[in-house]
Amino acid sequence: MTLVRQISAIVLLDFFDFWRVRWVIAGFVSIHITDALIVLVVLDRLIPLNYIRFALPGIAASAVTLAALDQSRKVFWEFQARTHYYFRALPFQPIALVLARLIGAAVKASAYSLGLVVPVAILGSIDLGKAAVSVAAILFAGMGVGALGVAISTVIREFGAWSAANSLLALILVTVSTAFYPLHVLELVSPLLAMVAATNPVSSVADILRWAFGPIEISDLGAVVTRPSLVLLVLIALGGWLYRLALVRGW
Repeated sequence: MTLVRQISAIVLLDFFDFWRVRWVIAGFVSIHITDALIVLVVLDRLIPLNYIRFALPGIAASAVTLAALDQSRKVFWEFQARTHYYFRALPFQPIALVLARLIGAAVKASAYSLGLVVPVAILGSIDLGKAAVSVAAILFAGMGVGALGVAISTVIREFGAWSAANSLLALILVTVSTAFYPLHVLELVSPLLAMVAATNPVSSVADILRWAFGPIEISDLGAVVTRPSLVLLVLIALGGWLYRLALVRGW
């Protein structure tokens, strides 16, 4: 079996497993939307934007995050049930397992956010070049966030601690970002909070979607992409290394 076939087989297994819990993740997305609307009521005068159009890309970015983090659940239970020994018994290369987990996270992120990106595209202007950039951003962010989830699953072995860490991670990634709150509002709350949000990959995805489909024009796309991309590269390397190490050592 070639490396590509090994990777595709595992990615398909991951996606079918993910599809069984799709409504659970939808519930998590709705919780974040509710929180954002509550804050909107409180900070109504601080957000002089068409908020529905502003928030739709943020909803898509949060869906990317939560779907990619499902890879954490998959890997955690894989090690708990010792099913990774089954994969090791098959003629699968370790690198195939690592790449499949990372690519699987990107596939989950893109598939789940598609239903939210389409309304954004309908409400905004559609440009094929910008649409291609937004799809690439979703895939890249999904891979990086999924790698972070995989890293957590390889170092935390107790269910309660893993569940708390995974939930806290999702909350921080979505909340401390520009998914639902403009950067200037976060700067009013805390300059440090705004600085963290500017390097958050979730902010990058949300802002790229706004740039691609409206309502916001980005004067410096490179600044929006550069720092979050470096963070994502580090996360992908860290998650891939820790997962491969856990496979070799048998967790």
